[in-house]
Amino acid sequence: MAEKKEKDERMKYGRMWIWTGFFNEKNNQKWLDTAEGLKHINDHVLQDIEDAIILEGFKSVKKDKLKQLIEDDHMLKIQNTKKLMAQDADKYEEKAKADIKKRRFMNTLRPPYYWNFFEDVPEENKIAHVLRFDADPSKCYQDGRVEKIMTSIDEIGMNLCKYEEKKWEMLRKWTLEIFAHEYK
Repeated sequence: MAEKKEKDERMKYGRMWIWTGFFNEKNNQKWLDTAEGLKHINDHVLQDIEDAIILEGFKSVKKDKLKQLIEDDHMLKIQNTKKLMAQDADKYEEKAKADIKKRRFMNTLRPPYYWNFFEDVPEENKIAHVLRFDADPSKCYQDGRVEKIMTSIDEIGMNLCKYEEKKWEMLRKWTLEIFAHEYK
């Protein structure tokens, strides 16, 4: 039955469920409900949700230390990119530093303080998002939708890593190898 439904969806929508076999099919509705909930979240708050998930790995680091780690990492990336850019290296660094100033200002124009402030420039000129040490998406909506989504994401994540542990471990290993290779 599930295979027929999946085939019908592929025929109708041209896509397939990529996590098939990695999670308990009984949780399909949780995935769909979470995806639906995410559709009703402001883009800046979505970034804060991403940041909050990443920050879970830094719970033991104090805020000021975390802020410095993020800034140092960002500056290191700028310096490494600058080294790769023979002719335009100084121009790149100048723009990167100007972007840092713009980003600091733009971070004050995000939810919950201001809503729907987005740069009105072509995509390639937009200031890239950088991990925010103080991201707290739950401050943005008072109706509990962010907390509900975060709980669902935690549950989905636990199901992914526990349901088919060997498959999950293989996927995790391969993913980490890709990123480890990229930074060698």
